Amino acid sequence: MVVVCGSSSSRILNKLINNHGGLYGRVTCEINLLPFSLHECELFLRSKGIEMSRYDMAQAYMMVGGIPYYLNYFAREKSLSQNIQSIFFDAGAPLCNEFDLMFSSLFSNPGVMQSIVRALHTRNRGLTRSELLRATGLPDGGDIGKYLSALIDGTFIIKYDSFGNGRRESFYKLIDPFCLFYLRFVDRQSGKKVSDWDNLADSPSVISWKGIAFENVCFNHIRQIKA
Repeated sequence: MVVVCGSSSSRILNKLINNHGGLYGRVTCEINLLPFSLHECELFLRSKGIEMSRYDMAQAYMMVGGIPYYLNYFAREKSLSQNIQSIFFDAGAPLCNEFDLMFSSLFSNPGVMQSIVRALHTRNRGLTRSELLRATGLPDGGDIGKYLSALIDGTFIIKYDSFGNGRRESFYKLIDPFCLFYLRFVDRQSGKKVSDWDNLADSPSVISWKGIAFENVCFNHIRQIKA
């Protein structure tokens, strides 16, 4: 018996599950491991002795999603704002460079993947394929389809159909909570990088972000229930 696991879902799909060579038809079981749901995040933090209100739990999920590795950085002696400050914004914060490290570890072409995610971050409704190509400068060919499929398989983005204006269009939308938070407040390229989260927590920019982030939390929660 051979068990293959890893965070690079696109590589596992291409090299193993969808393999057309000697491994064709040899996979006997697939386990699609999703991030924690809100309830599972609550149970995980509670096991570490961390008690949060449901409101703070939802906010924490908006920032790091249901990734146990990120949740493990929360300390029980700190408030939510203090945790976010120490995890993202303090000198030497453990997740201050996570965006670059994550894409480098998951993809062989991290720069291209990041450019797609950055472009999708600019529009909450997402972008059509043609809009995405214009925004990134990528050529229209088979590779863009592979890039988008890899990001969909990694649950960074979704593809959905929009109805209106007499025509049906497909949009690609960024839904990963960590990427949405990081690109909005932590990323140096955004021009909005902050250093003191505690004083920013009730600002108009954060309140505006919370509305968008909560929509994605609801979507992810519904998607996990269906899965």
